Amino acid sequence: MQAGKLRHRVTFQRLTKSRGLSGGEKQEWVDVCRVWARVSSLSGKYLFAAQQNHSEVTGTIDLRYRKDINAELRAMYEGKIYTIHAVIDPELRHKELKLMVSEGVIE
Repeated sequence: MQAGKLRHRVTFQRLTKSRGLSGGEKQEWVDVCRVWARVSSLSGKYLFAAQQNHSEVTGTIDLRYRKDINAELRAMYEGKIYTIHAVIDPELRHKELKLMVSEGVIE
């Protein structure tokens, strides 16, 4: 993976549950890590092919391999929230990750 292509600063967050002062359960997104990545929108035939497997996929995020990145997290870039649908380790070489994402939060 060429470092020059990783020009977007992406923050990954995890949903955590805690107890509020009144004793009620509170959910909030907490930062896990901030990495350099490439955020790309899918278009044309790539979008069509991606939607055959994932109907909500609208883009990809490429980054260096990290074992703590999974589909339970969400990504944030320039104020936009991306839901992670799939985490792909090309050729299972642990060199890079390709995340299939859609913009917005899916509950």
